[in-house]
Amino acid sequence: ITKEYKLHYGKTLRYIRKVSKDKCVPDLVRDYKDYLKTLDRLGYPLDSQYCYPTNFRKEDERVQKELRARDERRRGMTKLEIIQEEARIDSIVNNISKALRENEELKRWMKGSDGLKVIVPESVGELTDEGIKLHNCLKNYAKEIADKQSLIFFIRKINDPTNAFVAMEYKHGEVRQLRLDKNVPVTDKRIIQFADALAAKLNQLNIMNELRRTA
Repeated sequence: ITKEYKLHYGKTLRYIRKVSKDKCVPDLVRDYKDYLKTLDRLGYPLDSQYCYPTNFRKEDERVQKELRARDERRRGMTKLEIIQEEARIDSIVNNISKALRENEELKRWMKGSDGLKVIVPESVGELTDEGIKLHNCLKNYAKEIADKQSLIFFIRKINDPTNAFVAMEYKHGEVRQLRLDKNVPVTDKRIIQFADALAAKLNQLNIMNELRRTA
């Protein structure tokens, strides 16, 4: 397992022993390998947060349910239909990005202030790349964006605009998530205030309804 998924041997061994409790270790190892395989199939980053969850049984049940739901959606679809669906999602993500980037009242956020700036992902590929850099599952938000349920923004440092820094999820009129590398929550008040101010502007623009109408 550790070689296949490039995990630290000692850390993985300690985790298996901790989680196994009353369960036979070989059985737990088999379940754990299935769990890692599921993470990989769903496109999750294989980092500490996902590979060593606090509640293994609960997280395993969650990802297995997610995989079954995805497979059920795809079961009746041909390869061509799957490709077309992925292209549809990518196209909507691009349209939403363009609408946000061309909004005059949001342009100053792209230019930045107080040392921070906003980048709006233009494609599923950009979400995937940023997720890899930040060791999280940003790619999985593509469908939510396409369904106009949430928005993802990349927050970067103005003096270091090419390196991934913070990912922000805007949903239901608020900052739902604000995460650093490996899904570590942001505690820096300056960044939190910057993200909250962006969310307030999006609310003022009634942005989700506007995107549902136009994008």
